[in-house]
Amino acid sequence: MNDPGLRNIVRMLSVACIGLVVMTLLVAGYAYVVKVDNDRLRMIVEEVRLRASPAEIPQLEHHVNAGVLPAIEEIEVPRPQTPEEERPAFFMESFDYRRLIDYSIEILEEGTPFGISVIDELTAFKLCVEAGERNYLITRLEDAYAVFFVGESPLEGIFSSRVAYGVQLVTHTSLEGVAGQVSRLRSSGYPAFIYRSPTEDGRVFYTVQLGAFPDSATARDYSDHLNVREVETITGWNISGRYVRRLR
Repeated sequence: MNDPGLRNIVRMLSVACIGLVVMTLLVAGYAYVVKVDNDRLRMIVEEVRLRASPAEIPQLEHHVNAGVLPAIEEIEVPRPQTPEEERPAFFMESFDYRRLIDYSIEILEEGTPFGISVIDELTAFKLCVEAGERNYLITRLEDAYAVFFVGESPLEGIFSSRVAYGVQLVTHTSLEGVAGQVSRLRSSGYPAFIYRSPTEDGRVFYTVQLGAFPDSATARDYSDHLNVREVETITGWNISGRYVRRLR
């Protein structure tokens, strides 16, 4: 061992062994720390999952003796009518005459309180929307619109009358006898509706009206310029006997 070269080799090997041992210890220690952190993280996640899980609700068995309940038809559950139901709202981005006809009154009962206003397009649009679905009728005139509405006007500051007229096409004793034709007229852009008129002797007549007008002269002018052939093709009716009728 007196050879200096041999001593250097031994010294280098010793240092290398010590370095290898130290590196092994460091790697083992790091691996242990990582394992501990992973275990801790897994426990935290499991705890959070358990806390977030809804409590299991036991299922209860409930037996009903059908013999002690009345028939379903005999049970009446009263439900108050809200203002929104009285004036059901509908959404429309801009004025569309044919779509406004789609949302308008389909059947009007004689004696229903109403008003009618002759106004410009924008005001007519606002009035129809504010009146609500199935609570108005809109009729295009030469340079304005007649809007018939049920009850009081939902818009302030516009003049309205309590007198209105329609152009009566036909009369029937059955609702089913005219409903299909009225639906086709409306789909074709005609402001058609059914006017239901009960009589004192208990009978009910269903008349088909075109439009709602503020006076008889305007209604007569509409009737005179009506495309009779088109209306008769749509409905299959002969409307040569049509006339102006006051709505009451």
